[in-house]
Amino acid sequence: MRSDLIDVASDNELWMGTVVSIQANYYSVQLDQPLTNKPLDRPLVLLCIRRALLKKMGQQIMVGDRVAVEEPDWQGMRGAITTIYPRKTFLDRPPIANVDQILLVFAIEEPTLDPYQLSRFLIKAESTGLATVLCLNKRDLVAWQDIAHWQQRLASWGYQPLTVSIREDANLGADLIAILQNKITVVAGPSGVGKSSLTNRLIPQQNLRVNAVSGRLGRGRHTTRHVELFELPNGGFWQIHRALTILIL
Repeated sequence: MRSDLIDVASDNELWMGTVVSIQANYYSVQLDQPLTNKPLDRPLVLLCIRRALLKKMGQQIMVGDRVAVEEPDWQGMRGAITTIYPRKTFLDRPPIANVDQILLVFAIEEPTLDPYQLSRFLIKAESTGLATVLCLNKRDLVAWQDIAHWQQRLASWGYQPLTVSIREDANLGADLIAILQNKITVVAGPSGVGKSSLTNRLIPQQNLRVNAVSGRLGRGRHTTRHVELFELPNGGFWQIHRALTILIL
């Protein structure tokens, strides 16, 4: 047995998976390929507990963790996590493991793009050591000269932002889809810029609640309340994160 694994499994059948959400002491694990010769014909999600020994050892489970599950109850769709595999990366806020990249979403207008706020988000994102992708939404609300101005300004900062209109673009663009495919992506940005709307476009079945931008304050209300991975249709996972936690430096 490898010494860098937290493994309390016996010879029971093991199934590999990714923790996609945590509620209280229960872990939703999306299974992929089992450790045996019984491949799955479709993705399955089991509601799992953590084995007592893992708890006694003080081993915490995070969303994004790669784990092994034993003794699945296929009728009740339950299981028990027995192994937590080493993490490639992890973030404290939001608490998530094995993240590949951060997608920062900002609006060019409504709310008006604030260079100081954007720079704070970029500094925080870069401090994680993860790849950072910048996406500017609401392209339809400004003239092309304004878009060109921001592209040139951000190019001088070392960024080549993607510009989209979540509301009007029939397709969100092959470039964005290619960036997200087969990766775990944390989506961050100020309120009201379109993070939930973008999620609803990419994964319609999630139907996240979207609030309008406040007319008095020029920003939106927080609507995303917990850490959860959403599977993208073309492969990969997506985690949306409300603004203020990642903004605090």
